[in-house]
Amino acid sequence: MMKKVFNRPMFHFIPFPKGMRGDMIASLPDQEFQDVVRQCKEQEDAIVFLVNPDYVITPVSDEFLAVPTGDLAQEFNGMISLNKTGYFIWEQFTQPKSVREALHSAKERFNDESGELELQFREYVNRFRFLKLIQECTNN
Repeated sequence: MMKKVFNRPMFHFIPFPKGMRGDMIASLPDQEFQDVVRQCKEQEDAIVFLVNPDYVITPVSDEFLAVPTGDLAQEFNGMISLNKTGYFIWEQFTQPKSVREALHSAKERFNDESGELELQFREYVNRFRFLKLIQECTNN
């Protein structure tokens, strides 16, 4: 029996709309559920992000190291290594930009033969948010 190809597991966290909880959404009929998912993605896509100025990015060989400075250096004891694609994503937010705009730039630059570009892009934006590489821009 031939084994199946292992695909890298991916996920993307989608925040609920304000005032909604999981139990409310899970019990919706299919069409209403799909409408809520679309609404969630539209809200998320419109958020504008900017790189965190408390990180300094330094190229080293074929990678880019994000080194925390200032107060962030006290809470984050390490560096983040980015490959060229990760650096491209980080670069997208050196100026205030929405996820939708940054994703559009990625789709223009990269081939998406696997059909996973959008999911991977969103996964990395979530990771960048968690690691505080980027932050929501409140004055756009």
